[in-house]
Amino acid sequence: MITDEQIRHAWAAYYPKRRSETESALNLPATLRASCPTRAGFKHRRDRGESNNHLCFTIGIPKSEFEEVRNDLPEL
Repeated sequence: MITDEQIRHAWAAYYPKRRSETESALNLPATLRASCPTRAGFKHRRDRGESNNHLCFTIGIPKSEFEEVRNDLPEL
């Protein structure tokens, strides 16, 4: 399982470059897809917005950045 620290590190590395580097653009969504289903409480929350808030708080990434990426990935 990917750890919160690994997610924060990947986010910090890939998010700023996601529009200019193909590798970053591919790795950031892959990291999120791998982490979302494994987060405590993510599957069990009824409201998707509440789940996303919980996920961002738990991982320690800005919700606005998460939402920007999530809008490009409807399966998150």
